[in-house]
Amino acid sequence: MIGTEVVVSHKPVAPAVTGRAKMDSRDIAGEIIRRQQQLETERAIYESLWQEIADFMLPRAGVFTYKGTPQLRPQVFDSTAVLALDRFSAAFESMLTPRSQTWHMLKPLDDDLAEHAEVKRWCDEVTRRLFAFRYSPRSNFASQIHEVYGSLGAFGTGGIFSEEAPGAGITYRACNLAGLYVVEDFQGRIRTAHYKLEMTAEQAAQRFGADKLPDQIRGKLETRPDDKATYLHCVRPNASRVHGSKGRGGMAYESWWVCQDARQVVGQGGFRTFPYAVSRYVTRPGQVYGDSPGMLALADTKMLNVMAQTMVQEAQLSIAPPLLAPNDGVLSALGDGVSLLPAAINYGGVDDQGRPLIHALNRGSQFAPVKEEIAERRQSVNAAFLVTLFQILVETPQMTATEALLRAQEKGALLAPTTGRQQSELLGPIVEREIDLLARAGALPPPPQVMLERNGGYKLEYDSPLTRAMKADQGVGLLRTIEALAPLANADPAVMDVFNPDEIAPGLAEINGVPAKWIRSKDELDALRQGRAQAQQAAQEAAAIPAVAGGIKDLAQAQAAAAQAQSQ
Repeated sequence: MIGTEVVVSHKPVAPAVTGRAKMDSRDIAGEIIRRQQQLETERAIYESLWQEIADFMLPRAGVFTYKGTPQLRPQVFDSTAVLALDRFSAAFESMLTPRSQTWHMLKPLDDDLAEHAEVKRWCDEVTRRLFAFRYSPRSNFASQIHEVYGSLGAFGTGGIFSEEAPGAGITYRACNLAGLYVVEDFQGRIRTAHYKLEMTAEQAAQRFGADKLPDQIRGKLETRPDDKATYLHCVRPNASRVHGSKGRGGMAYESWWVCQDARQVVGQGGFRTFPYAVSRYVTRPGQVYGDSPGMLALADTKMLNVMAQTMVQEAQLSIAPPLLAPNDGVLSALGDGVSLLPAAINYGGVDDQGRPLIHALNRGSQFAPVKEEIAERRQSVNAAFLVTLFQILVETPQMTATEALLRAQEKGALLAPTTGRQQSELLGPIVEREIDLLARAGALPPPPQVMLERNGGYKLEYDSPLTRAMKADQGVGLLRTIEALAPLANADPAVMDVFNPDEIAPGLAEINGVPAKWIRSKDELDALRQGRAQAQQAAQEAAAIPAVAGGIKDLAQAQAAAAQAQSQ
C-alpha cells in the first residue's frame, strides 16, 4: 500500500528539540488556528478581487466574500470571459500535460549513462509506471489538473493535493483557492499550506475515526450525521525532524488536522515530500499569491457585461418600442387600453379618416456602435487569456513546414516565461512526490547497480508540446541555413556535407512531436544499413557474373585459337 501520510506513534521517537514539540495537542490546535486567522487577514486584500473574477469568469470556484449568500452575485450577460478561461485551461493542458502523450521522461544525471541499455530500460519503465498510476481511472488526475489550470487563469494561483488511495495508488484533488492559504520559505518556494474545508460528521468519522472526533461532533453521528464543521489541514516543515528516525519524527513535513469549531486536533502525521503542489501564474517580488490573465481581463469583462445588458434592453425596445398615443383617453376609456397580443383588435386606435392614433417611437438603430465596441472588448479578453495565440496554428492549417516551425517558435517564445514556471512549481513537485510514494510502496523497479555506483541520480526532462515549441528555433535555424546554402549547393554539392543527417532527422522528428517508438534506434539503423550494403554488393556481384562469364569464355576461345595456330 502506498502510504502518503505516516501516522504518529505515541511512543517517543526522538528527544524534543523545539518548543513546538513540547506543546500538547490543544496548544498546537490554538497555534494553528491563530496562524490561520493571521493568514486570512493578510490574504483579505486579494479576496474582493478574486470574488469579482469568480462572479464573471469562474462561478463554480466558490465564494471568497459572500459567506454563504451566492444569490447576491451579479447577473452575467456576456460569456466571453467564461469561454476564454475554459479555452485557456484546455490549451494549458494540451501544451503542458496532454493525457494522450508522454509529456516527461526520466534521464540519468550522469550523461555518460544516457545510452546505457540497462539504465535506459529502467528510466523507460519508471516513466511508464508513473503515467499508468497518474492516469488510472481512480486517480482523478486529468480532471483535477484541468481545474488547477482554470484557477491559474482566473486567480493566478492553483494547487493540487495528492494522497493515498487504498488499493488504487494515488489520488489527486484540486484545491479550491477559497480555502487554500500558503506561505513561502526564504527561497520563495511554497513549503507551508493551510487548507480550510467543511466536512460532515459522517465524513470526519470516515477520515479520522469516530474516537478522534470532538464530543459535540461524535454525538451527531447517530442523529445528525450530515451536520458540517470546519476543519484545517496544516502541513509545514518539521522543525523537530531527526534524520533517520522512523515515524513522524523523521518526516520532512508535519501534518495536523484541526477541528476549528472545537479547537481540537483530530489527526496528525507526517510527509516525506510536500503533498500540496502550488503554482502561481506570475508574481512580483515579495508577492505570495500570483497575478492572472483574469485580472488583466476583468475591466473589459465587466464592461462587456454592461454592454451586453444594454444590448438586451435595446433589443427589447426594438421589438416592443414605446407607443405614442393621444391624450384624449379614448383607448383607456374602452377598458383595457392598448393590447399588443397577436391578432388583437384595438378599437379607437384610428380616427375617422383611418389614420392611426397610436405610433411606435422611432428611435433609429442603436446597435452598430455598441456591436463594434463589444467586438473590440472581446478581442481584448481573448488576448489576455492567450486564446488568439493558441489559435494561430488552428486558423492557418495550410502552412509549409518552415511556416509551421516559425509559428511554433513564436508560440514557444511567448509562452515560455509563464508556462515554464508551471514546470518548476507544479509539475516538478507532482512527479517528485509520485516517485517518492511509488518507490516507498515498492511499485517501482530498483535502479540498476551502475546508477547506484554513480550516486543513482536522475533528472526530469519534459517532452510536452510546449517544450517542443520552445525548441522550434533550432529547426527554423536549420531550414533557413539550408535555404541560404541552396544556391551554393547548385554549384558545389559538397557544401551540404557539413550537415549530419543522422542527427538532423531525429531532431526534427522530436520538434514536430513524432513518437519516439516510430524512430529507429542507432543499432537498428546500423543493422539496416549493413543489410542494405550487403544487398547492394550482392546485386553488383550478380550483375557482374555475365560479364565475367563472357570474359572467361572469350579468354578460353582465344587460348584455343592460339593453341591451334601454334600447332599448325
